[in-house]
Amino acid sequence: MSSSSAARTNLTSNDVRIGNYKLGQGTFRVCLEGTFRGGNRNDQEAACKRFKPQFRGMESEFFAQDFRNADKAIEFAEEWNEFCDF
Repeated sequence: MSSSSAARTNLTSNDVRIGNYKLGQGTFRVCLEGTFRGGNRNDQEAACKRFKPQFRGMESEFFAQDFRNADKAIEFAEEWNEFCDF
């Protein structure tokens, strides 16, 4: 999991109500409307992505790879910033 200093710090909500309205879908996941409950994002809109039933078995690997990709992007950005003299 990413340990970047760019990680979001405003995610104190730990619950979300997921509605039935579909915002969109891709090959593997569907995105439904939602509303944050509690915390500093209480009652704000949320986009809730979940895997389609036939692809739920790949969820763990998907997120593991997603974090690896984010970490690599952060690494590239940090190397670029070191390379450039501002």
